[in-house]
Amino acid sequence: MTIKMLHISDVHLGVEKYGNQGGLTGQSTRLDDFLRSFDQAIDAAIARECDLMVFAGDAFKTRDPNPTVQREFARRIIRLVQHDIPAFLLVGNHDLPNASARAHTLEIYDTLNIPGVQVARKPGIFHVATRQGMVQVVAIPWVTPHTLLTKEENRALTIQELNGLMADKIEEIVDTRAQELDLNRPAILTMHNSVQGAAFSSEQDIMLGNDVIVRADTIRKSAFSYVALGHIHKYQLVWNEPLAVYCGSLERIDFGEEKEDKGFVIVSFDEREQAEVGQNRWRASHEFVKTAARPFLTIKVDGNVAQPTEAVLYEIGKQAKKLPGAVVKVIVRTSTEFAAALREADIRRALHEGGVSYIAAVVKDMDRGERLRSNDQLAEQLSPHEALERYLKHRKTAPARASTLLRYADELIGVGTPTTSGADHGDQDGTGELASQPSSVHSQHRVFCLPIRSNALLICMMQPDHGSTCHTI
Repeated sequence: MTIKMLHISDVHLGVEKYGNQGGLTGQSTRLDDFLRSFDQAIDAAIARECDLMVFAGDAFKTRDPNPTVQREFARRIIRLVQHDIPAFLLVGNHDLPNASARAHTLEIYDTLNIPGVQVARKPGIFHVATRQGMVQVVAIPWVTPHTLLTKEENRALTIQELNGLMADKIEEIVDTRAQELDLNRPAILTMHNSVQGAAFSSEQDIMLGNDVIVRADTIRKSAFSYVALGHIHKYQLVWNEPLAVYCGSLERIDFGEEKEDKGFVIVSFDEREQAEVGQNRWRASHEFVKTAARPFLTIKVDGNVAQPTEAVLYEIGKQAKKLPGAVVKVIVRTSTEFAAALREADIRRALHEGGVSYIAAVVKDMDRGERLRSNDQLAEQLSPHEALERYLKHRKTAPARASTLLRYADELIGVGTPTTSGADHGDQDGTGELASQPSSVHSQHRVFCLPIRSNALLICMMQPDHGSTCHTI
């Protein structure tokens, strides 16, 4: 006998970014995208005769979804129940209210006591009756400090210490519940958290950030048949035994997920021929099924040429097969010399003619040419005179005027006169971001050269115990 399960997570209904108004629901076209992917998962569960569905958290984008979004989520849950597929709903961080006394977004299903639907707001063990028999579910929803800790425990702790303590509490709960399981029945651990070793969509290790990081050993309990994870949008296999999987999100949220496949997981539970001591008799296998998620496309172009628009249009033509229905961002690397020749209207027209769904941006990534290095590097290399000279050159100041400005600046700075430390001017360092506001350090003097209008420069020198001197030139 095989028991089948649909594992989905992070539906995030209500995301409207990169969409247009006037969708099929009367709202954003992006809501249509998310519902279409959601429907693919529901249709697959029905077609494959799944015995249950585990939803691992984050039904909505916000904790206060509008009635239309709530209705559309409910319609799909009811479809499952009508086909004798019970739905187990875990509460994620996006489902929680901003006050503990308020109802969470999935609480209505508990309140109405809808047959075939169970909701887990607090950690615990649940029993789900399916047409193939009873299935056990250990639930770890998104937890907050007040959920697991007392005020005395979390008082005066840093974020890192608090998260570590919560991870300890979660491990303790999982250990305790695992010991209560019937090893002769399929057992699922579902969790809406970050697990050590998993990766965000940005490909960064999950250890970067302020999430509660659940240690990998927490989920590696032989009493479980399968670990259904949610919270991270990237589909990934975290562990093989027991099988632990992030199913990922059904739809792309932003450009950080551009290159990821989106979808859901179909899990099959089969009895082992022989189980080891303490091991669940049911082993899980899984299949990742892709959804037709809205494609995202970034087009990068070297536009540092005499005809940058034509270069962009050529690249758009090369990407023609990827344009239809895509959310597109164009990044043009160019310079102040050629940027003025970039015709954005022509670029947008070409994208629309190519059938894009939405133009996220046409970005000019400006190459500043002689843009100066960081303040620390300048401090080691430039004197105040050199810093101002480079700044004026960058601003393309007329040679005659640059010479006048430098002469006045030298008089104000006091080139050739000793400083309060007795150091020679030639030994001094400069510091500042001269592309916009040059500033230099002259021993214990600090000089600021600030453009105050198109043809005037304000030079100020600040000295310890002597206040500041400013001169407009």
